[in-house]
Amino acid sequence: MRIRFLFLICISSFILTGCRTRGYGKYFPEFVDLGLSVKWATCNIGAQRPNQYGDYFAWGETYTKDYYDDDNYSIQERYNTKGVSILDSSDDAAYILWGEDWRIPTKEEIQELKQKCRWQWTTLNNTYGYKVTGPNGNSIFLPTAGLRFQNRLELSEINAYYWSSSLDKTMADLLLFDSNVIQLTNLAPSVGRSIRPVLSSQKSVPVKAVKIRQKTHDLNIGEQYTFTVEIIPSNAVKKYTSWSSSNPSVATVDSYGTVTAVSKGKCMITASRGSFTDRCQLVVR
Repeated sequence: MRIRFLFLICISSFILTGCRTRGYGKYFPEFVDLGLSVKWATCNIGAQRPNQYGDYFAWGETYTKDYYDDDNYSIQERYNTKGVSILDSSDDAAYILWGEDWRIPTKEEIQELKQKCRWQWTTLNNTYGYKVTGPNGNSIFLPTAGLRFQNRLELSEINAYYWSSSLDKTMADLLLFDSNVIQLTNLAPSVGRSIRPVLSSQKSVPVKAVKIRQKTHDLNIGEQYTFTVEIIPSNAVKKYTSWSSSNPSVATVDSYGTVTAVSKGKCMITASRGSFTDRCQLVVR
């Protein structure tokens, strides 16, 4: 009888949380197959239950903050300088906090969710939001979590803002909804908003090679330069690339491949992904 009682408690706990205990924030959400191109998580990052708001992130930041505004946000400038419009894995909170199988959805995947699913405005455990039902009849719940601006939580129970991994020049693409409107739009990336990750349903493709496109480069002291890397094949798993310098006293390199010339000399810059690496020579004059 005691074993049966404990079993029932465990089952009830799972239904209430929709999550299992491991990973970031002690809870690691399950996914739901809605019959779309990707599988969607049952909870927001930082939430323990589908109806909970979870944590808030500025676009491209992988940590939460007490204060959200332009003054303490630098991701946008870096992406505009590189001309990149898709979030790198090293700036993807889902990838960093939950593991390489998870990521923030693209705007196309959010558009697919909007167009191919049935959206029903409802409440779950006294929280407003949408029950989103896929073509196969399975569903997820998206709560109206509002946003965090400066040190305030605003518009909770009224609006919801869910980041995509796409950047449109100076604005980031996201899903915005309230009880009347569901739309894909773009807004300021420095504000704290929700993330509902996706799990790719495609078969993982292994990395076969890593190639730095520049084999040598010269810099003057104090100058910076960003190296680019090609992963073969382009759809390989593990998007994150790590960088290192053989002599940081000559030049340092950050996690995005941007080197800073420190003093005269030569060093090797190495890009790595798993067991695959490539190197280039940097000369500081």
